[in-house]
Amino acid sequence: MKHPEKHPDQHDLDILSSIERYWNEQGIGPSDDEIAQSTGNHKNFVFRRLEILESLGYVRKVRSKSRGKARGIILLRTADGLRFVGDNYEIGVLGYIAAGEPIPLPHHNAEPLRSILVPRWMIQNPKDIYALEVRGDSMKDVSINHGDLILIRYQRNAENGALIAARWWKDPTNPVTTLKRYKIEGNQIWLKPENSDYARFSVEPDQLEIQGIVVRVLRNTEDSSWNRF
Repeated sequence: MKHPEKHPDQHDLDILSSIERYWNEQGIGPSDDEIAQSTGNHKNFVFRRLEILESLGYVRKVRSKSRGKARGIILLRTADGLRFVGDNYEIGVLGYIAAGEPIPLPHHNAEPLRSILVPRWMIQNPKDIYALEVRGDSMKDVSINHGDLILIRYQRNAENGALIAARWWKDPTNPVTTLKRYKIEGNQIWLKPENSDYARFSVEPDQLEIQGIVVRVLRNTEDSSWNRF
């Protein structure tokens, strides 16, 4: 069946969120009746929207071979558009971040270089989360090493002392990004490495753009619990 819709509407997002919550609690997909009850919609409305969501690649109905009726719902993508992979979130690795000298900026909504599967228990909400691979050793004193991945939540502000991905215009024609400790002392902003071999440096407010805060570090070890694919 072809549908004119190209993107889920708000009703669809509510349905997708309901399916995801149910799966997280029960380990299986809900019935149409359970979705209708959860979202406050009529069962027939839910049935029609599930047909559309299936055509858009967000869900797949498991149908009985004998009667062709749906026996269950498999969630393929979440309301945020992320691939649903059971106990994991799919997070895009957008590029590299310098733990040392700054490197060219990877933007938070750029096309991922690759993706990783991150266990759901590591992050409460995948919205606005992206990953960057660390280059350098300026953060080694907080156990962030070359080759590790950091999960960044995209936001434009940070609390004093937070670890941030900072877009820094040392040269206004060459924006770069770096991983540092964000420190405010009086009217002065400092970007501080966590390695005694590196000196902290001050930046002017109009030369700094916070691209997100670190929410998780994924160690680059042989027994890593996260997977690249």
